[in-house]
Amino acid sequence: MTGRGDNFTIRLATGVDIPALLLLIDKSVRILQRADYSAEQLDAALGTAYGVDTQLIADETYYVVEAVGAAGERVLAASGGWSMRKTLYGSDHGPYRDNALLDPARDAAKMRPVLSSEKKSAGDVTPALVRAKPSMASWLP
Repeated sequence: MTGRGDNFTIRLATGVDIPALLLLIDKSVRILQRADYSAEQLDAALGTAYGVDTQLIADETYYVVEAVGAAGERVLAASGGWSMRKTLYGSDHGPYRDNALLDPARDAAKMRPVLSSEKKSAGDVTPALVRAKPSMASWLP
């Protein structure tokens, strides 16, 4: 599934995107949360609370947003998704991982954050990312 905005494209994330996602997550956390947390706290959160959850990529529930860069190239601008698993947040290395499936009759899907290096781009693409996830509808209460 892909979606298009005025200046961005939304598509499912793949394993090929992981290196770029790692860079985006690092940049997002360090830029957007620097006023709220110390450098030490941000370092501790990266790789555990914040990081790539490859289960979401395998489940095809994680999306990337590509925008047009200054030289006309496609660049990763944001990412986000949802989970049908019990794990609430975090990377593959998070301390509270539980890959068991939720029960859609009882449990709501878990939204994963939209990560972006700029607040404006996250605000611009969040509604489009939510609309790009039609398979999530069966998991909503």
